[in-house]
Order: sequence, then C-alpha cells, then structure tokens
Amino acid sequence: MKSPDLRHPFVFDIRTLSRRPGAMVTSTRTVDALDELGTEIIAIPAGNPVEIAVRFESVLEGVLVSGTVQGRASGACVRCLEAIEQPVEADFQELFVY
Repeated sequence: MKSPDLRHPFVFDIRTLSRRPGAMVTSTRTVDALDELGTEIIAIPAGNPVEIAVRFESVLEGVLVSGTVQGRASGACVRCLEAIEQPVEADFQELFVY
C-alpha cells in the first residue's frame, strides 16, 4: 500500500497519536477546495477556502476521526434563479480500524 503524501492539504499526520485508548489529537486548518464541493445547484466552488476542524481519538478498534467542515456555498435558487451565497457546515465521523 502506498503511503499518503503528507504535503497534500487534506492529509493529516497523526504519527504523534498514541495507540492507547483515550489518546486524542486535534487539528484545525483552512485549505482551498480542490474540486467543487456540493451539487450542481449549490456548492463550494473550487479554490474557495474550506475550514476543517478535526479530532483523532485512539479507541480499541483503531482511530475514530470526527470533525466539522465549513465554507461558503454559492449557486442559484431553483425557484427564482437568483444567485445565492450562504455559509454551510457539515459534521463527519469515521472509524479507521487497525
């Protein structure tokens, strides 16, 4: 398996995270969206800033990753076709098993 490129803005280095259950590392960063994030109607355009706040927790099964992604989406109202822009936020959680 190929190792991820640590220079990639969406790759987090968690080598400092202990494998002891209960250990935790947090990180926040703002990166530019590499691609459009959303739907054809409304999305965060490529190149716009996306703020990521993430928490890595050691659990018995592996590493539990949870966090929030925030940005500003733009698009068009499907009813009146007026241009709109609004803040968006999404929570996520994923377990990566050892």
